[in-house]
Amino acid sequence: MPKIIKPILSIGIDISKAVLDVAFKLPDIFQSFQIDNNEVEINKLIKRINKTDFKGKIIIESTAHYHYLAVTLLAQAGFDVRLINPLLTKQYSKSKIRKVKTDKRTVNYWPILLF
Repeated sequence: MPKIIKPILSIGIDISKAVLDVAFKLPDIFQSFQIDNNEVEINKLIKRINKTDFKGKIIIESTAHYHYLAVTLLAQAGFDVRLINPLLTKQYSKSKIRKVKTDKRTVNYWPILLF
C-alpha cells in the first residue's frame, strides 16, 4: 500500500471474491491500490485509515455476499460505511464521457458519489 501524505476526503471500495480495489479521494488526486479480500488485509486497511484521522464516508458496491466481511469490519471500526447498488455505480460510470470498464478505474468515481 502506498503512503498517504494528504488528508483522505472519501473512500471507494470495489469488492470481488478475491480482492478489494480501494480508492482514496485526496484533495487533488485519487490514490488507488488493491488488497486481498480477507480479515487480515482489511484490518491492515483499517489501521492505515485510522492513522489519517479519516471522518468521511466509505462507499462500497454491493457484490453478492463478498462485501459482508469488509462492511462488517469497517462498520465495527466506527466508519460511516455506505453500501450502494451496483446499478447506481454503472449509471454514474456511463454518465462520463470516457467509457471505462476496469474496476480499478471506475472505483475512482465512487468516493465522489456521496461527497
